[in-house]
Amino acid sequence: MKSRTIFAAVFGIALLGAIAVGAWYVLVDRPPADCQICGRPIHTTMDTVAEENGKKLYACCPRCAITLAVQTGRHVRLVQVTDFDTRKALDPAKAYYVEGSQVNVCSSPQMMPGQERVPYERTFDRCSPSVIAFATEDEARAFIIKNGGALKRLDQLMQEEAARTAEPGGQPRD
Repeated sequence: MKSRTIFAAVFGIALLGAIAVGAWYVLVDRPPADCQICGRPIHTTMDTVAEENGKKLYACCPRCAITLAVQTGRHVRLVQVTDFDTRKALDPAKAYYVEGSQVNVCSSPQMMPGQERVPYERTFDRCSPSVIAFATEDEARAFIIKNGGALKRLDQLMQEEAARTAEPGGQPRD
């Protein structure tokens, strides 16, 4: 009789543990595999978390979230960016960014076949030019030496994007 009681108690505890793990798995906030702004895959070297009206958005890159803010005119705030080298989360205001390097993990090739099977040049891509985050200025400068681009800070990126889309003949708002 005693062994049945022990077995029932162990089984009950295991069952409760399994239910708790299952509930945690369902309720935990896991990022999606695709960008909630443009639908492209989220790469572990570029993933970005933004916030719009208190709602968390997972983005494929910082440029995608910046473009959303400028295009919609809504308040979109970067909450977290990822260091390209270490894949660690960074405070967007403290990060150093490389804009316009030859590395662009999000974007498709500039020449695309149209419906008529004739290539056309893409003139707008919400994730271009690329914006890659780094924890330190030295890491960003080392990346620039290998891959090109320009060193920027977050406020500078936001101001330049707003000015670029506001000027006559600026990029279309999709």
